[in-house]
Amino acid sequence: MAKRFTDTEKWKDAWFVELSVNGKMLFIFLCDNCDIAGFYERSDKIMGFFIGMSPEEINDATKEISKSVAYRDGIYFVKNFIIHQKNYPLNPDNNCHKGIILKLEKYSETFKENYKQYLGADKPLIRGIGKGKGKGKDKDIVYSDDFLLFWNVYPRKEGKGYAFECWEKRKKPIPAIGTVIESVERYKQSNKWKENNGKYIPHPSTWLNKRCWEDEIVVVPKREFLVYKPKEQ
Repeated sequence: MAKRFTDTEKWKDAWFVELSVNGKMLFIFLCDNCDIAGFYERSDKIMGFFIGMSPEEINDATKEISKSVAYRDGIYFVKNFIIHQKNYPLNPDNNCHKGIILKLEKYSETFKENYKQYLGADKPLIRGIGKGKGKGKDKDIVYSDDFLLFWNVYPRKEGKGYAFECWEKRKKPIPAIGTVIESVERYKQSNKWKENNGKYIPHPSTWLNKRCWEDEIVVVPKREFLVYKPKEQ
């Protein structure tokens, strides 16, 4: 039986908490049953047997989890599966990673915008990726692949060009991209970042300049108070 990493903090994540029972069930089923790259070919018969949902219920749950799971042409893709299984960056010389890369290539036409970011270690497969146009001197900025992965998971999308400059300046102290992503994910669970629809989330450049990946983030669940209501006489 295959063993996989699972993020136990998902039960405290606002996105996961707000899912219906069917949404939670489908998401967990896909994380447990997808292939080594995060893909799963839909089968209503198999899914119905294991999670007890009709095709219509599966359709509704699929739409509900679309933020974290892409679905096209009968194929599911768990977007951050490779990261959570500690397989990033992919190395074409690693036998285990070779299988993942082959899966990504197989579904590359179906999930163009989702799969390429994980191929950071395989330069021939990502040639031309990360090129963006801006104004003036920045019109030919070529963003590095590790920065693009950071940018993809960071919730505040402002000042991309300047954030990349900060990324390059902090290149030496910045740890492995997996460590940075894990830090961002911990911050996303913090009460401060969740307050007022993310009002207190700093610009990505500020987060990088302050070396916030070194911070120890403690997630404290908000206390709920019961209000006493006297019984009606």
